[in-house]
Amino acid sequence: MKPKRGTAIVIVLVFATALLTFGLFYLRVISQGTTLNPLQLRKIQADFLAEGVANIAMLKYQELPSDFYSSYFIARVATTTPLVPGPLATFLGDSCLNGNSTTNPLMADVNEPSLGITFTTDFRVLSQKQYDKDAIQIISNVDIGTVMRREIRRTFYVERKRL
Repeated sequence: MKPKRGTAIVIVLVFATALLTFGLFYLRVISQGTTLNPLQLRKIQADFLAEGVANIAMLKYQELPSDFYSSYFIARVATTTPLVPGPLATFLGDSCLNGNSTTNPLMADVNEPSLGITFTTDFRVLSQKQYDKDAIQIISNVDIGTVMRREIRRTFYVERKRL
């Protein structure tokens, strides 16, 4: 019978070497990973908010086109005092189209609640009198403090028909 001295030490050294190799590989992978820049996160948030506000504005136009046209053209002709909002301001006065994080605390940034978030929406009608078509432009602006500003311009074409 042969003596089996020292085999346990060899097995322990093999397992320790394997664990050390996996540990060094894991540390190398973690150290080479890039961290997400907070400005990139703010830019992504501003982009999603601006796109969402533009979508809501387009949906509001699609649901109420005659109200939009009448308020838009009356606002262009009529003169209103600063105390009385005009018809277009009433159409745009929806809290989904214009707002900020001070009036709506649910919009505040979780990581930095003191950072003010403001968004506004504006409509422009690019009228073509020669044809029965208009181009309506929706401009939505999002300001996240003084750090980030995002503007989305979306243009779509509509046909004018008398009802």
